[in-house]
Amino acid sequence: MTGSRHWSAPGPRRQLPTTLLKYASAWMKPAAICALRRASRAHAAALRPPEVSSALLDQLRTSHLPVRREVAFFELEKLAKQGAVDAIKAVVASLGDDTQEQELRKWALEAVKDMAEPGEDWAVSAIVRPGGPLWAGNTNIAKKAMEVLPSVADAGNALAIAALASMLSDGRFGCRAGLTIARIAEGAPSIDYAAIQAVLANLRDESRRVQVNALMALGYVGRSHDMSVIQTVTQELLAKTEDKDVEVRQKAVAALERVSGLGKCGECRKLGVLNSSEATGVADHCMHGAGKFSMLDYHCDR
Repeated sequence: MTGSRHWSAPGPRRQLPTTLLKYASAWMKPAAICALRRASRAHAAALRPPEVSSALLDQLRTSHLPVRREVAFFELEKLAKQGAVDAIKAVVASLGDDTQEQELRKWALEAVKDMAEPGEDWAVSAIVRPGGPLWAGNTNIAKKAMEVLPSVADAGNALAIAALASMLSDGRFGCRAGLTIARIAEGAPSIDYAAIQAVLANLRDESRRVQVNALMALGYVGRSHDMSVIQTVTQELLAKTEDKDVEVRQKAVAALERVSGLGKCGECRKLGVLNSSEATGVADHCMHGAGKFSMLDYHCDR
């Protein structure tokens, strides 16, 4: 019939052009690239991970020339960021390889930070696992690992906090570990009790400095949806407000205010110890974000 509309079957679904996909993937992390590959067969074909040559892997592992290992590493890093599994494994393996140069292992930490989404288990585990860079005998590598860890761990990550808690008693890293715990814990509504216990255990250390580091961390870690956990933390902190050492008492009060909110209702004044700004040495409640941690970091590792 004249003027009538004729129905026609819809055409095939249009896919993003391959060139556009490849351009967009250059700004994605491996997890996002893998998710996009699963979206359709066309996407999977366009974003197929590049091949990783065994010669390149061998060059990174076995070359006697540091410059050749570095060249291989940077090539593998590029492939890893395109989602090549063998390249990702090679970069991660470099983290715990004591035969590699210090700078290469630090570059590997930066590469993991660039590739991982916050909270990805593989990235956190690569840093904190036994033999990983967090436990490196090289102080600079261990410090770099602590610097990168808050970027790859999600807020309140129990695995990261527990690992750092075991470093609070290390004279080289104690204060830095406490600050890193605070960075990871800040913003988390609740912290796993196992991680809280790992920090609490340091309050029984004979060293005043270790106790101070633990108390600084507890102000951020001692939060839980479980009221019995909060009660346990509060009791431990109250006991420390009667410690014979003035700095321990000060840090205990600061942590107690943050954990239980006692400072808001004036209860900490009844404890007969210093207020929050005196206890921390900085205007704790008047600063936020990176500025707060940078002020605390002034006294670190001195």
